[in-house]
Amino acid sequence: MTKWIARLYPWYHLWREGWRDAMRWLPRGGLAKLKGERLAAQRVLLRQLVLPPLPQRQLRMAIDSEVAVASPFAVTQTVAGYAVTTLPDGRLQIDIAITRADWLPPGVAVYADGPAGPIPLRQPAAHPYTRWLTAFMFALLVIIAIAYLAAPLVYQRVQSLAHNRAHDELAQRTAALHYEREQLQRQVDQYQLLLADAATHADLLTALDRLSAALPDDAFLNSLRLQDGQVTIEGQAANALSLVSQLQSQPAFAGVQLLGVVQRDPQTGKDRFQIQYRPVP
Repeated sequence: MTKWIARLYPWYHLWREGWRDAMRWLPRGGLAKLKGERLAAQRVLLRQLVLPPLPQRQLRMAIDSEVAVASPFAVTQTVAGYAVTTLPDGRLQIDIAITRADWLPPGVAVYADGPAGPIPLRQPAAHPYTRWLTAFMFALLVIIAIAYLAAPLVYQRVQSLAHNRAHDELAQRTAALHYEREQLQRQVDQYQLLLADAATHADLLTALDRLSAALPDDAFLNSLRLQDGQVTIEGQAANALSLVSQLQSQPAFAGVQLLGVVQRDPQTGKDRFQIQYRPVP
């Protein structure tokens, strides 16, 4: 008798767990009340995108593409959520949280801690039965003809089919998503280059304006370069050493120094100079 009980117990356990999983999704008292639970940080992979304002469809495609590329888990085991924050310059900061489906506790809302606040994660679907177990349970339903046993099996089967369909659709869309992601990244790179170029031109104009006010009347410039926060000027003045001292005495110029040797121009009679300094904001 004990031997038969030991053989039947695994089937009873699976039947009971199937009912338990199905009942978690049934509303109680008219509405289902789900409690939130925070997932441990070591079980979450965080990714971040910074994008210009985009239509919802393109934004969603960029997020799905990032999840597909960054996830270290199998497609059927990948669960992801995201939170969008609008930056002061109008761009969108998307914080993405990726985890495994079987790490999520069943029946409760789950979120991960992100840089800008909690990131909600989608609930994982219940684990599908294997094919032989599903066939056995359906055969058992026919034999015993008890309607209430069908509920957990149908629930599990629907979840399994949904997973299979999602997997097939994702496999078909992967190539297109990669292409869309490359196009989107190219647009972002161009946008960032434009912002950097605009900032450099603004700094260069400010540096030129301050330098024009500081140069004496007997000095003139041949070139001005701004690179890595350093300004290099080349030109001529009646006294290059006096010009260096004059610039060093003003608070808008830091680290003023001569580059190379001062030479006198035979045609103008002035000193040729090359001076480098760091503009002070």
